[in-house]
Amino acid sequence: MIEASALEPTGAVDFHPSYAMTIVAQAGALCLRDNGGVQEVLLISSLRTGSWGIPKGHIEAGETAWNTVEREAFEEAGVVGTARRLPLGGYFYSKSSGDETYYVRVHCLDIREQATEYPEKGFRSVEWVPLDAAIRLVTRRGLRRLLQDVRDGV
Repeated sequence: MIEASALEPTGAVDFHPSYAMTIVAQAGALCLRDNGGVQEVLLISSLRTGSWGIPKGHIEAGETAWNTVEREAFEEAGVVGTARRLPLGGYFYSKSSGDETYYVRVHCLDIREQATEYPEKGFRSVEWVPLDAAIRLVTRRGLRRLLQDVRDGV
């Protein structure tokens, strides 16, 4: 268990606990592309709830956050690319099924290609959507705020 205040998150975060809690470190991939002058974001559906979010997952032992971003983007959406080392920001969330709180460090992923075959193909929906639509579709408030910051150039 670590002290939540020790994380010093960057970006759009609305979370200020004054008590110790279990924090699970995750990393998420912000995949952006320009489609005819419209900035689009890659969204995927959650396996558990079907809600929209970004590729993300647990940072495994010995793995960097940016390695996690690259691995999860491929496993969940078939995206192959290079994650930027500095996180764009982060957000906290919790699941109704447990006592843990998750902190997702979000890194931009510079995309090289999108594979047609990948481990979770057929298990999730994968969609490129305009940034404004993504802001409306994502369910995690912290992720929504981070996307708003991207849109607004913050």
